[in-house]
Amino acid sequence: MKNRDLYKKILKFFVFLVVILIIANNLNFENIISEIQRIEPFYFVLFLVMAFFNVFLWAISWKILIEKFNDVSMKKSLKIGLIVPFIGQILPARVSRVLGTPLVLKKKIKKTTNSIATAVTITNTILYSITYALICLLGVLLLRDKLPIWLLTLLVFSGLIYLVPYSLYKLGDNYRGNLDYFLDLINYLVGLIPFIKIDIKEKASDFVDKTLSKSSILLEDKKIVFEFILVFIFSLSILTGLRVWFLLKGMEASINIFILFFAPTMAYSISIIPITPGGIGIAELTAIFVFVSLGIPKDIAGSVILLDRIFSFYLPSLIGGIFFLKS
Repeated sequence: MKNRDLYKKILKFFVFLVVILIIANNLNFENIISEIQRIEPFYFVLFLVMAFFNVFLWAISWKILIEKFNDVSMKKSLKIGLIVPFIGQILPARVSRVLGTPLVLKKKIKKTTNSIATAVTITNTILYSITYALICLLGVLLLRDKLPIWLLTLLVFSGLIYLVPYSLYKLGDNYRGNLDYFLDLINYLVGLIPFIKIDIKEKASDFVDKTLSKSSILLEDKKIVFEFILVFIFSLSILTGLRVWFLLKGMEASINIFILFFAPTMAYSISIIPITPGGIGIAELTAIFVFVSLGIPKDIAGSVILLDRIFSFYLPSLIGGIFFLKS
């Protein structure tokens, strides 16, 4: 198992290097720097405002869920909103983020139980993923005549992957009883070990029941679901589109702004497929290809995507890493 994990990491790193080489060979970085330098300051400031506001929306999304059970300040919500993307980058798999985030919530919010922290994380993952899938698949539908079939297929696949968390939640809820058989087996095996007296089934069953119960409370609250999805539609669609539009305007390039409400997020969705560590490189390469297919010059597309990813994702994740290390 350890060798297999090592091979996966090596393969991902190799693919990452290939992606970086493809980007380097297809983009003229002197031209990119030139394009960035000629951005009108007014539009660049608007872009930065949108990027900052986007991070603010991350904080609001956590606050909406957490306050169902505990009071939480905007400052703490902002720190959580910054740390979670960082965790998604450093942990070996996206699923691991679901395991690491409850620890952050427990650390940052007093009187938060393991079941509450896990339920908030699960609900956040489910609602975020559903919203992302919706925007991605609508983007594919909108741009079906402008992109090659192989890319559309890949984007549809990545969009459908975002529906997996909700599917797993429903399966876990519907087949809750099957877990008891598994826990009985674990209990029996542990009972064979001398001097160990612990009822794993009782502890695990209690945790699962409390977590599913609190997740249901959140997911069945129409106000919470509506507010959360509205926040992320604004974040993933409106703000992302405006960020890219302001950069394009600053470089005197033009594109239908309605397309931008779907195209960038659709392209970035490819990062959910574990091709490179954290999806780094592959998301940028896909987005550049999409924008070139939409008629944007290659150097401008590269400049816009690199700036957008740095200021809207990588820089906030880096700041989140600083908060994470301090805590």
